Amino acid sequence: MSSNIEVVKICQSCGCTFIAKTTTTKYCSHKCASKAYKQNNRNINIENSDKDVLSKLNSSELATLKYREYFTISKVALLLGVSRATMYRYLAANIIKCLVIQGKTFVRRQDIDALFDNAGPY
Repeated sequence: MSSNIEVVKICQSCGCTFIAKTTTTKYCSHKCASKAYKQNNRNINIENSDKDVLSKLNSSELATLKYREYFTISKVALLLGVSRATMYRYLAANIIKCLVIQGKTFVRRQDIDALFDNAGPY
């Protein structure tokens, strides 16, 4: 059964005006609907990733980090809330001092604390 309704609407994806055959149509074309669907899935994946990071931060592993003297790059990244790639950029720029022993990189707690103690205002 076809509809005789013609409703002028604005596409939620590209912003173009179009004539819709139903009142619930949101997008002007299949291409715009596909883009919106993919963007929605990306947003859901980002939210899930953020939840995973927060759950890791709230885990008991973070509580055990308080009492350690030496950290690996992954643990320092978790502690500071940045990615491992960011930690390696900090190390390459000598922002944080490290020690490499047989390919394993370690950072002292006092070097992390000194980073914040020496920080100036914006």
